[in-house]
Amino acid sequence: MKKLCSLLPAVLLIFACGESPSTNMVMDIGGSDIGGAIDGDLGPLDLASDGLPLDLIACEHGAPCQLENEFGVCSGSWKCDAKDGPRCTAVEPEVEICDGNDNDCDGVVDDIPCDDLDLCTDDDRCLDGACAGTTLDCDDENPCTEDSCDSDKGCLNTSLSGVLCDDNDLCTVEDFCDGGACTGVQLACDDEDPCTMDFCNSTSGCVFEAADSPCDDEDPCTVGDICSEGLCEALLFRATA
Repeated sequence: MKKLCSLLPAVLLIFACGESPSTNMVMDIGGSDIGGAIDGDLGPLDLASDGLPLDLIACEHGAPCQLENEFGVCSGSWKCDAKDGPRCTAVEPEVEICDGNDNDCDGVVDDIPCDDLDLCTDDDRCLDGACAGTTLDCDDENPCTEDSCDSDKGCLNTSLSGVLCDDNDLCTVEDFCDGGACTGVQLACDDEDPCTMDFCNSTSGCVFEAADSPCDDEDPCTVGDICSEGLCEALLFRATA
């Protein structure tokens, strides 16, 4: 850091000395012969064409200035300060954090992802100086669990038992939860017809298909009984004496 000890008129001598920041500065007094880049190390030899110190001229005119570092570029103006002498009012660029300020002076506030340390949210972003996320959906689509969320543990899906449910299987009845799983009693699909094949389809329920197997029509006067289109029919009649 260097002292800004400028050659000032007596009435302004109180402004003469101050520390210049090591961050690069730029000042511009439009159209004058002192516009250009100033590296922050102004001293008595930094003079304009009229012999006056550049920093004094800059602060008297309120010339624009910038502070630039690896984090960004912030703008301000030169000011004559009774305590510190001529100084640039631009703030020092800093790494952007979630505090509601444009720390790196890029024109966007809180333009960064963050972590709100809440396991019940995701896609956390900075908003109005606070880190917040979208509420996590903990629904596991299981009717036999109680779904909740703990900020420290995340989603909790607690198994239930003895609670009525629907296992979406048309081949079961009296469905209930058992240790977090929905189960039911197998449906009986017997139509007591020897000429049908009985089975169950989970999406359509009981199915009775016609069979072509041998059968018994329980008529002692017939022989060679066989199923035909779901009915038990005799091929021959028994001969009688």
